[in-house]
Amino acid sequence: MFKKLIYFVITAVLVFSLLQISAFAKDTTITVKPGQVFNLFDYLKDVGDKLTVIYSGNNSKTTYKVTEKGTDKNGTYLLCEVTYEPNWDNDPPSQQKFYLPYI
Repeated sequence: MFKKLIYFVITAVLVFSLLQISAFAKDTTITVKPGQVFNLFDYLKDVGDKLTVIYSGNNSKTTYKVTEKGTDKNGTYLLCEVTYEPNWDNDPPSQQKFYLPYI
């Protein structure tokens, strides 16, 4: 019985690690100081990942949420829904395409 449970757990872990499930998406918040540089791709890897960047100089926020991951003639990209706060012009979230750098 115990052996079957171990096999079941190992199989479940392997199956879930192979699937791209948005339930495992990361929701990260970072605070950036003026002049500090950060890499979006350290935080955004797959569909469903969300990064909120708080700029400590003026307490504004930018949120990036990955809605699509794909490849085209220019390389692999992440399509993100980008929102800004405060949103003085009441603009809707924009769609921006970010290409992953070649390693």
